[in-house]
Amino acid sequence: MMQGRLEDEPLPGLLQQLHQNQATGSLRLETRVGRHEVHFRDGFPVAVHLPGSAEPLGRVMVEMGFIDEGTHRQTLTAPPPQGYRYGEWLIQQKLATSDQVKLALKAQVRRKLHRLFFLNEGRFSFSVGDHQLGIHDNESLRVHPARAIYQGVRSAWDADRLSGGLFLLDGKAVQCTLDDTGVTRYGFGPEEKQVVALLRQGFWALPDLVDGAGLAQQAVHAVLYALYITDSLTVRNANEVSRLRRKAEHSPLPSPTPTPSRSSPAFGIPTNPSMPTISNPLSPGTPQSVVRPSMLTPQSVRREVSGATPLPVGSESIRREIESKSKVVDKENLFQVLGVPQSAGREDIKAAYFEAAKRFHPDRLGTLGLTALRAEVEKIFRRVSEAYSTLTDDKRRADYVKSMSSSSVEDNKAHGKAMKLLEAEMSFRRGELLVRQNNFKQAIVELEAAVAGNPEEGEHLAYLTWARVCTQLISYADAKPKLIEATKLSPRCARAFFFLGMIYKEDKDIDRALASFKKAVEYDERLVEAEREIRVLNMRRDKGKSGIFDRFRKK
Repeated sequence: MMQGRLEDEPLPGLLQQLHQNQATGSLRLETRVGRHEVHFRDGFPVAVHLPGSAEPLGRVMVEMGFIDEGTHRQTLTAPPPQGYRYGEWLIQQKLATSDQVKLALKAQVRRKLHRLFFLNEGRFSFSVGDHQLGIHDNESLRVHPARAIYQGVRSAWDADRLSGGLFLLDGKAVQCTLDDTGVTRYGFGPEEKQVVALLRQGFWALPDLVDGAGLAQQAVHAVLYALYITDSLTVRNANEVSRLRRKAEHSPLPSPTPTPSRSSPAFGIPTNPSMPTISNPLSPGTPQSVVRPSMLTPQSVRREVSGATPLPVGSESIRREIESKSKVVDKENLFQVLGVPQSAGREDIKAAYFEAAKRFHPDRLGTLGLTALRAEVEKIFRRVSEAYSTLTDDKRRADYVKSMSSSSVEDNKAHGKAMKLLEAEMSFRRGELLVRQNNFKQAIVELEAAVAGNPEEGEHLAYLTWARVCTQLISYADAKPKLIEATKLSPRCARAFFFLGMIYKEDKDIDRALASFKKAVEYDERLVEAEREIRVLNMRRDKGKSGIFDRFRKK
């Protein structure tokens, strides 16, 4: 179960993380005004329950012009019989069409979600589990979080709260490379689209963007925050890129900011005279990283390095999606593989197959810079193809459904295990973010939960070991076998090899340190911290060699 305080983890970050995790379950918000619930399916909000009777469906349908006021009053005086939902009753009485009810139900979910953005304190908890809420005509009433987040912060957050949410962009320049389809998801109006159009032209510092847009600061900040929290901005240090200004004026590109030295306090690792200091490669104090506000997943923590080539927009979230799906796809039944209910018809299955093929086809890996995940993608795509071929063949589908019912106990066990893995992954993502923020004590709590939930994942063990080293709970000598174990559990985990290299470096074992850093770069060519360590070690080695030759020359 994921839980915490809204003061620490605001609703927009929660919605985005659950969307990226493709979570199915219920988010509960306990506040002074009562208990609120948001129900998710595959990462999309599908139903919202609020204290009282806010936003009744009949009133929404009147405001949308689907029924008139007289019809609405008539349905209130003669309510639906017991067992009927209001929308179903309208359809049966031919007072509205199924499509109209569906649109009104989605609008109702969005309106209820908007009310939750006014909450700024209370406790939240998320429970993973299937449910039957938010379904109309065998179809989920999915509301895209991007639209809900933008409309929620635009109407409910004041200027101070928006500015506070963007404080990590101080001194940064941002650019948006969403295509037209991606922009449409947010429900921007004409003025907001002008802001996005400016962001698509190049990098902007926040003050320059407000000036260039010619809109109120709060309106521009609402657009920026929605794009930022949903991982739709590329962020760079402002002094490392050519920036746009009003009337297309460009700022010059100064020389890159020097990298902090090992003794710099920006790395945030406490110094113990008895133990050598290790600079924290994940510290947000370095020019290479920027961390958005709380409850954001690792794919939103972008490594910003002067001269580095960014991955295509969205590739980080796709990478996480591939990694998460590959861990559970073998345990899912064929309907779960495609994300459709067991009652889905042939056309629904075909549509789900094409959608899955877009996300998980191996041919996409090259353009996304994710070729290292080919084995995982091929495993997913094999299951997707198996699901499609089985569920579109009437006889094979009937046989498969029959076999499912005879093995429901095993399926429940598999589902429970899959949910445990998902919870472990969510704990890991929170722990990884806390490590980046130098909050090692809280990170250890999350990472211990991640290791307990999935002890076979080497990346979880590697981060937990590193957090314990940084808090001096274990020595470098004790950390070494743990990190070696992590590299064996996950032989392609770049961070595990990087952490191991840092330990070898402190042991003055330069050969093994270099070998570990080279492995890290091999498995993640964007791991610039490892590349930097390789350059430093090679320079030290070359300097040592030249010193020997100098002594010979003197003789």
